[in-house]
Amino acid sequence: MDSESSEFKEVSSRIFNLFKNDDFSFGIGDIANYSKIPQSKLRYWEKCGYIKSKKCSRNQNRKYSYHTLMKVQLIKSYLESGFTLSTAADKATQFSNYNSVIANMLKTRVQEIGTIDSKPAINMGTIDSNPDKTIYFIDNGDEVKAIIKNNN
Repeated sequence: MDSESSEFKEVSSRIFNLFKNDDFSFGIGDIANYSKIPQSKLRYWEKCGYIKSKKCSRNQNRKYSYHTLMKVQLIKSYLESGFTLSTAADKATQFSNYNSVIANMLKTRVQEIGTIDSKPAINMGTIDSNPDKTIYFIDNGDEVKAIIKNNN
């Protein structure tokens, strides 16, 4: 990665650590406000098993993951397209399966956020079959390119 300003390194490091920890959680009011779905409907969806809240200690409100927020938005989108709640939830569950793979890949592969040639870049780690080479994703503004660099 390029040498960067200490401020950029600090921000990148903080974002990277937030991303790695992936402990984002929202209250039911946050989910309701963002999705424009009443809390009563969200409680019903949870009662039906379509969404799940995180376990909280006694006397605390429900907490929902970022993943659940995305699932709520997908269910809402399918409902707006005319699907029944059950079908919308089933379709949104497909997202859950893909999201788990993507989230796991990002958690285990992302090594560093920085810049290459003054462009935002993500170090995705070494190639398993060739540990002398590293994969980077570089944002060129209009597209993201993948490159492989020799480790020095």
